[in-house]
Amino acid sequence: MRVISRGIIVGLGLLGLVPFLVILLPFFGMDRLLSFTIPFLFTCYSATILSFLAGVLWGRVLADDDSLLTFFILIFSNAMALFSWAGLLLYEASRASSLLLLMLGYLFILLAELRYRRRIFHKLDSGYFRLRVLLTGTVLVLHVFALFLQ
Repeated sequence: MRVISRGIIVGLGLLGLVPFLVILLPFFGMDRLLSFTIPFLFTCYSATILSFLAGVLWGRVLADDDSLLTFFILIFSNAMALFSWAGLLLYEASRASSLLLLMLGYLFILLAELRYRRRIFHKLDSGYFRLRVLLTGTVLVLHVFALFLQ
């Protein structure tokens, strides 16, 4: 990462955790915010971020050659966006299933990024991946927390 973009990436990554935390705080005294249930807001934000991460993968391989790996990653990124959507659709039927599906999506995207980092993220240094592991780990812990607060 370049020095300028490193600060922006770290800052935006950490700021992305704020809504997860802010949405969970009312669990300790409120059950609704802006007429939405707190678990629903958490799930919606989670699905949004998961879709964003899927889009990042899509964007990284668009400039790549037309290899089988490029095709696989494009299909994978679309599948992760659909995972995100499915997480929202499952919410009414089973909040736990919804959160578990979103958690799987985060894990799958992180594993794919780590697996193919030399191919699709070759211009980024290892600091980016340490940040991704930290952010994804935090998000997964917050999802577990949300599961127990239901």
